[in-house]
Amino acid sequence: MALPFFLLLAVSVGVPTLAILRPATSDFTEAFGWPPGPEFTNLRGETQAESDFRSIYLAFDGSPQARAALESKMAGAKEKHTTDFVDSLVDDEGTAPDWFKAGSELVSRRRCVNRKVREFDGWKDWDDFIVVDCLSDRHIYVLAASID
Repeated sequence: MALPFFLLLAVSVGVPTLAILRPATSDFTEAFGWPPGPEFTNLRGETQAESDFRSIYLAFDGSPQARAALESKMAGAKEKHTTDFVDSLVDDEGTAPDWFKAGSELVSRRRCVNRKVREFDGWKDWDDFIVVDCLSDRHIYVLAASID
């Protein structure tokens, strides 16, 4: 009788945990649709998955090479109006990892003082795809999120 309960628990808790443990290159590939090249240095990634929500957080060095690669690969992508979605994830109650410092000056922690934010509409079927170029800490942060 207890076996079905433990199987259900393992599936509902274990699967998201496995996704979090994968390499950052896998997170990058899933988010962008291509594997990271050598221009994406000091890559960090984390996937968070729940029953109906999935998000991928990425960070890498904001080198001129990384910026050029993003511009080239995302040329023609449809941009949309910038929202405060990133701020809601990096505030004190947010779910973003501690290293994801993409918030605006309006949040108390994990913020970027000088940033350029671009939000894309329908990139690789993500509901939200946000690229934050943080000039003050020389990193690029990416959030890809979907609700099923």
